[in-house]
Amino acid sequence: MVNHHHGSTINHLIVPSVSVKKCNWLILACLVTFSILLTTLMMIYFKKRNIYLHSSHNDCTTPLTTTINLINRYTPPKVPNEFQNFIFSHDRHSKSNENIVIPSSQKIEHYNTRMNNPSLFSSHYNCIKQLPDHVNRTSLNNRYSLNWKSLYTSCVLENVCLNRRGEWILYLHHEHEREKFNEQILVLTSSLRLIMHESIKFKIHTKLPPHKASTPSHQYASEKDDTSIFKMSKQFSWIQTPTFAFSRYATSNVGHLIMDNLFSVFNLMANFEYVNSNHFLLFLDDPFNKETGSLPRAGHSPERAEEVSLQWAKFFSSQKPLQLCFDRFTNSYYIHYAPCRQDNVEKSIKEQLPREEGDEIQTCFSSLFIGSVESHYFDFYGRETIFPLFRNYLLNQVGLLEPKKYSHENHHAVRRHTLKIAIQKKPISSKHKDSIINTFEIAQHFNEKKNEILTRLNTIYGNDIDSSHRGVAAKKFHSIEIIELKLEELNAMEQLHFFKELDVYITTQGSASYMSMFMLNPTSLLFFSPLCRSETFQCSDYNIRIHKTFSNVRTISLNDHLDMIECVKENIPNGIGYKVQKVEPPGTVYYYGDCHLRLNVEKFYALVLEELENIHTSSRHWT
Repeated sequence: MVNHHHGSTINHLIVPSVSVKKCNWLILACLVTFSILLTTLMMIYFKKRNIYLHSSHNDCTTPLTTTINLINRYTPPKVPNEFQNFIFSHDRHSKSNENIVIPSSQKIEHYNTRMNNPSLFSSHYNCIKQLPDHVNRTSLNNRYSLNWKSLYTSCVLENVCLNRRGEWILYLHHEHEREKFNEQILVLTSSLRLIMHESIKFKIHTKLPPHKASTPSHQYASEKDDTSIFKMSKQFSWIQTPTFAFSRYATSNVGHLIMDNLFSVFNLMANFEYVNSNHFLLFLDDPFNKETGSLPRAGHSPERAEEVSLQWAKFFSSQKPLQLCFDRFTNSYYIHYAPCRQDNVEKSIKEQLPREEGDEIQTCFSSLFIGSVESHYFDFYGRETIFPLFRNYLLNQVGLLEPKKYSHENHHAVRRHTLKIAIQKKPISSKHKDSIINTFEIAQHFNEKKNEILTRLNTIYGNDIDSSHRGVAAKKFHSIEIIELKLEELNAMEQLHFFKELDVYITTQGSASYMSMFMLNPTSLLFFSPLCRSETFQCSDYNIRIHKTFSNVRTISLNDHLDMIECVKENIPNGIGYKVQKVEPPGTVYYYGDCHLRLNVEKFYALVLEELENIHTSSRHWT
């Protein structure tokens, strides 16, 4: 009985115990779920708050798209309705030898679809003057026959057209504007104004806005007001995409290509608030032409001048570049994809074309940006703001811009770093004798010292322990790569990739030195060798003035260490070396050198190691 009642009691008590346990487990599960949910919400909140605070106070790398939008306010005008069917194709894969012709359905004689005979369209312009105070206007006016009253630095011309004679036409309502601009040089299309050439004078012709449009015919209708007719050629097209027109200068030299060509175009983009890759570049010259090609060639081969400019144009714009072309068989200028030729002719175009045919319009532009500020190469001080904007714009175009790569959040991604040191191996047969003639010896010595460099640099970070990686020193260098750099063996894209990851660049004063602007490592070093003259054995680092404005790299002038440099006149590494000194008087300017440089390997190695330790000790990016 007792056992029975005891067992019965136990059995009776088991049922509510199981129910209570289930209830407890349910409550516990709810609490855990609620806790996880609350924790998740708090993490999201504080993460967002942390991101906001970080981006607001610590992050100086605003996404480029946001930055560029601040200077992308310009909107081009719409193509007039009557010309919608003649819009220039944006297909970058169009065959370069195909002419863009009017569709057969559009080959109509005089037409006007507007009531009360208003104009089909009119031109508009916005021009700025930006002439530096040091420009001697009187001297240039006497030398080049320039009218400074009508000469502007740069303009945006809307609804401007090109006829078969190569004349640029503005269609203006007001008589005083037509008189002011007609047959006047409006802007200069190259930044090299000291090397004036007829081909860089951009002259404007003016007309009344047209009331009628016509396609070609052998006999034009005789009308009292012939100027009111807009005569289209067989190849007529209307380019609605904003277009930046310029004359190239020394484009085979990357330094001049960037400083005197692309910088000027980017300056135009910023001035008129259209920093946007959706544009056309329009070359107004032809490197193979004996007249218009003299500036692009600048003493080098036309093939090289054309090739380099086309390579870099692909980076600068999302559209294939255009060119002003001339066909001697039709005696006509026209616009087409680059490259094309401007055939050399002896007689004036105006003499070869009947007036009616010459007046035919080949191309109209909704927005033509044209003109140029002074050379950035010869006058860069105070204008260096354009450099990081241009560089980031270009790198963003080719997908190489990583603004947060070296931020605190991503420091683990670069903790195992290869130190890359490049020594420019410039051909000793180059136009100017200014190469570092013993690059092989320098590279060999640095390779022998790799362990010492690694030890010295890693000692700097020896106390920086990354607890998340089991006590391993953070951001240490695990290897060193020494490169004798033959820049001419890399195409433009390969060069951008290479310099983006480079730590130390040892270079001559020439074109190759300007690639240092694309070095993105925060502890980048540039060792800049001087140019020396064999008749005086004096050296100058005049061209370093531009590199000194680059904020992305620390520049060391070897002109301050001439005790480790010899001038070698011969094209052999072991030629006779001559001691050199700084140029006298100090203000003397050398643009070119004419003797090779031989560096004392031991002294130079000691200098490089010292500067490496200095920049890594003082840099916040690696601590």
